[in-house]
Amino acid sequence: MTVTHNSLSAPLLKLLAKALLLAVVFVGFSSHAALAQDDQEYKRAYNAGLEAYKAKNNTEAYTQWSRAATLAQQAGDADIARKASYYVTQLDYKNGLSAINSEDFDGALDSFQKGIDRYPDYAKNYLGRGLALKKLGQTEEAMDAFVQTMEVGQRVNDRETARKAEDAIRENYLYLASSTLSANGARPTSSAADQAIGYLNQLAERLEHDASSLYYMAVAYDAKGDSDQLISYANQALEARPSRSDAALIHLLLGEMYLNQGNISESRNHLQQATFGNAKARAEALLGQIAGTQ
Repeated sequence: MTVTHNSLSAPLLKLLAKALLLAVVFVGFSSHAALAQDDQEYKRAYNAGLEAYKAKNNTEAYTQWSRAATLAQQAGDADIARKASYYVTQLDYKNGLSAINSEDFDGALDSFQKGIDRYPDYAKNYLGRGLALKKLGQTEEAMDAFVQTMEVGQRVNDRETARKAEDAIRENYLYLASSTLSANGARPTSSAADQAIGYLNQLAERLEHDASSLYYMAVAYDAKGDSDQLISYANQALEARPSRSDAALIHLLLGEMYLNQGNISESRNHLQQATFGNAKARAEALLGQIAGTQ
């Protein structure tokens, strides 16, 4: 009896089809089980991080949340990955502050940078990075970090952190300018005034002038004998709504300048508005001097 090829192929094909179907089902089941196991793993790590943090074990919380963020990203759970990364970056910030308090400024910089790399929208780590750079003597890099802090803070609506960064920039340059102008307690030299103006111009490259920086610009130009620039910056400072004490200092500066120019009427007008706070004693003395000459 002759057996044809077609008579054998039908049963074999059926057996092969069943085997392939079972293989596909087995592989699919195995993959699903593995994914389900991964899902449970990153969720366990995430919850373990929460429990560790509640127990004030930040080291364990950091480890668990870092692991949860990685596994959740692999599993495609963007929400858990984001939350875990956010918690870790907060711990990076705390670790950085602790390192600064211990004067480990390189370690602090490393912690803040890790936080930035992990979660770029957390503004506080940029602020911390600026503080660490300032402590390391890298002032210009610190100022750039503070500018970046302001940009991120404004983008994510963290106004408090953005304001702290702005304050840090202002305080740095105002300190440099004021200490240069008041060095040795004597009237500033023209070269000291130029140096102070340089610091204030660096401030203006990063932020708008405020009443304080405009006042110091006026003081610097007074030292240089440039009355036109003095008047311009002093008037701008008054328009910037300074505090009453600061306004008195600005009026005192203008009053002295006009007195030196022999413009008694204008001098008296400004000195009368300078009789407050730190400017009061000097303003009253000059007003008495004017009264004694008339």
